Amino acid sequence: MVIDEIQTKEYVKGYGIDCDKVKAAIETTDDSDGRIDAVMEWILLRVDRDIHSLCIGRAIDGEPQSFHVIAFGEEAFHTDPEALRKKDILAPDYLKFLVEPFFIGPDVYEVVD
Repeated sequence: MVIDEIQTKEYVKGYGIDCDKVKAAIETTDDSDGRIDAVMEWILLRVDRDIHSLCIGRAIDGEPQSFHVIAFGEEAFHTDPEALRKKDILAPDYLKFLVEPFFIGPDVYEVVD
């Protein structure tokens, strides 16, 4: 017997770490520049994972690019992207200094990992 499984997509509202902004900050266009990974790791280490979640998300507008997404609380996850769009979820004070130079969003992303 074949059982059809319905997979429910999960979405997250948060900030994506933008690789292009990271490259601009370190003034490189070389995707293989090792400093990119070093800056990404430095950013990820700033996130208090006892309070905020990290996941890999993809823009739901069809763009294939995936991002590290910082989700600010349980209310940042939902199966309805429209419900998330209506929520006002701001970056916590301790991360606000990273928003302009490195993040995109807040936006709604499909959780891919």
